[in-house]
Amino acid sequence: MRRLVSKSAWCALVFLILAGKFAFSQSASPQNQFAFTYTVRVPSIPQSANDIKIWIPLAKSDEHQEILNLQIESPYPYKVYEDKDYGNKILHLSFDKVPAENLELTIRYDVAVHGDQTNYEVLKKEHPAVSQLRKEEEKFRLYLASQSLLVINDQVRQIVREITQGKQTDLDKAKAIYDYVIAHMVYDKSGTGWGRGSTVHACEVGRGNCTDFHSLFISLCRASGIPARFKIGAQIPSGQSEGTLGYHCWAEFYLPEAGWIPVDTSEAWKHPELRDFYFGSHDPGKFFISLGRDIALQPLQKGDPVNIFLDPYIEIDGKPFGSVKPQFFFRKMN
Repeated sequence: MRRLVSKSAWCALVFLILAGKFAFSQSASPQNQFAFTYTVRVPSIPQSANDIKIWIPLAKSDEHQEILNLQIESPYPYKVYEDKDYGNKILHLSFDKVPAENLELTIRYDVAVHGDQTNYEVLKKEHPAVSQLRKEEEKFRLYLASQSLLVINDQVRQIVREITQGKQTDLDKAKAIYDYVIAHMVYDKSGTGWGRGSTVHACEVGRGNCTDFHSLFISLCRASGIPARFKIGAQIPSGQSEGTLGYHCWAEFYLPEAGWIPVDTSEAWKHPELRDFYFGSHDPGKFFISLGRDIALQPLQKGDPVNIFLDPYIEIDGKPFGSVKPQFFFRKMN
């Protein structure tokens, strides 16, 4: 006799299969181990330069990521610092004349990234109380503030009033914001203006990449009184053992009773079948490199705060120098 399976059971089964495929890299254990390289090549430094300074982000261990091994392959002397606001580790190089050879260095990591799986419904059962955060707490000032491109303006305030109307908890508000961003935005890297993480661009144009998606999410959260922050690194592809890849960013919002909750609105837009997963789950395919926006580096740069700290930041004779894109390469170890 054939046993009938309910629609809800089939949906649950499909979700688990897809979560395994996309989020857990087809592994029975929600963990990835991989080797990751970050290579920098700086071309065309003027021969007249008298003061060359380079800042490069360094990944570090945290609750969900363990740096098993770190090797800095540099023919030049360097020092490691930490920025005062976000705690990012920074590799710093300084020269008083142009190096004789092309300037190149590589940072190699062996990394274990640990995931866990949850969603809005689970979080709601675990944390049903109304979330109240004392906004005056100094440690959250950066995560409630308007910034140069990640702004809180009248348009953002109006949007968040409309989409969170009737929501009683910060969790419910964050979920409404998550749903709005996915509905409002289109993942589209055509044209200009995308990729800088501009909330205004995201509101007005409704198109962009992960930086634009998550800048809008963060601004809306902050406008509603929910601390939210920006994280950037790389997304390790599932079903691929090695290769080059680009950057990826995501966001986190804070609940006093639960801590920092990750969301990935752009991946949820690309994979609607994983929409529940990307609200709250720690993805073991994400390699985290730096935190925050408008970053004051260490030693302090002479130029403006760094909008997003993933590429090397370079100053020559006290002025920002071009745009140098690092090359990322990964290799699975498990």
